[in-house]
Amino acid sequence: MSNLSNEEIEIQFEELIEALNAMDIEKWSSFYSDNMLSAIAGTDFFDSKTNFVDAISKNFEARSNQNIESQTKSINTIDSNLALLTSQNKVKFTLKDNTTFDGKHIFSLIWKKEDDGWKIIVSHESWSSE
Repeated sequence: MSNLSNEEIEIQFEELIEALNAMDIEKWSSFYSDNMLSAIAGTDFFDSKTNFVDAISKNFEARSNQNIESQTKSINTIDSNLALLTSQNKVKFTLKDNTTFDGKHIFSLIWKKEDDGWKIIVSHESWSSE
């Protein structure tokens, strides 16, 4: 994969983080392929984009704010149309009941080059308090 492809994925990932921080479900979900294979968030498994988006929408609705700050990331070639992005991030959020969370957030995302750009087809997210 060329450096240009890595740069495209890195830009997409930065925009994904911006959408998460804005809790913009429409923008956030646009980074995921309509043909998404699977997503894992914590211990929850989703076999469709619709189910995943519905669950994340509920998470956003329960929060008054959130901030994810990328600390490290790596993009690795699988083939010319697939790449794996892994990242470690700091995350802070406050629920509407004023409960706070401050911890670590990890992404493993497989991106596929589709007709309308790079899209996530497999997503795994984990987090822990620090």
